Amino acid sequence: MKILRTLFFAVLFLILSCGPVVFSSEDIPLNKIEKSFWDNGNIRLIRYYHLSGALKETSFYDKTGSLEKLINYDKLGNRIAVSHYNQNGRLKTTSDGWASVRWEYRGKRLFRVSYFDDRGELIECKEYNEFGNLLENSSYQVDAVKYVKDIGKTSVSAGSETLSY
Repeated sequence: MKILRTLFFAVLFLILSCGPVVFSSEDIPLNKIEKSFWDNGNIRLIRYYHLSGALKETSFYDKTGSLEKLINYDKLGNRIAVSHYNQNGRLKTTSDGWASVRWEYRGKRLFRVSYFDDRGELIECKEYNEFGNLLENSSYQVDAVKYVKDIGKTSVSAGSETLSY
């Protein structure tokens, strides 16, 4: 009995001395995976879900099985990223002029949308206020040495303030 009690306290000491165990959302195992296939048997779509049931990621594939589009969601179900890919698995610019877009939230409120080119370089950034109104729209240009230049800013304010472009 004394040995068990000593063992118990030794284990308890080790647990407490290691500090708290912290898990990120990436550590949570996926509960469900849905897949659909093309007629030729290649993968067409994969959806990954967390244990909570929230959608984590959706990936779309062409008939050859190459990834075309990837959509990521946060734990609240907000879409946080969309990326388009070419046949070689590299980012591909769409007809909208961007290859990847990222949405950032503060709680449930969207506050920033960032657009990237096929090299992963920032080309446009939009910021919103707490009411969802556009505050700033910045465009960027990347030169040969990958130095990002701010080439245009649009500031928008409500009320009697001046708008600047």
